[in-house]
Amino acid sequence: MPSGCDGCPRKAKARGFVPGFGEITEPKMIILMEQPGENELVEGKPAVGKTGYHTDKALGGYRDGVYVTNVRKCLAPKESSEVRRASIQHCINAYLQPEFNKLAPTGPKGLLLMGADAVQAVMHRGNMAKLHASQWTPEEVAAMVRASTHPAMTHISGDTDEPV
Repeated sequence: MPSGCDGCPRKAKARGFVPGFGEITEPKMIILMEQPGENELVEGKPAVGKTGYHTDKALGGYRDGVYVTNVRKCLAPKESSEVRRASIQHCINAYLQPEFNKLAPTGPKGLLLMGADAVQAVMHRGNMAKLHASQWTPEEVAAMVRASTHPAMTHISGDTDEPV
């Protein structure tokens, strides 16, 4: 684990480290997801495997100009709400804020938040079920931030052509 992980409450049980990937110089969009899965650990990139399949499908197979990253950079077993919140805050400070600072000068046009951890990290709101059809503050609308369920949750839609 990188030195930035020192002090993270999930470090002892975490596996792997997956940095962000994609267009760094002039990203048109940043996709922020929750945490890597098994496929991401193997390939060392975010949004591969089933998640990547659904992400690519949603983007029309076009990832040019897109930077994809996770709130939490490692994979760990389920943890308490307290550890979850603390690990999110740790990753924001150690990794996500520096990543966004590096990307911000180019002014990406969009930020897609996929999953509750991503929404919590950026908007300080949680519980995706409560966010659907919720009222957004004028500041949130002005920033054009939108939230989505995580691509792995699309099994509800009945897609049958997805990889196993």
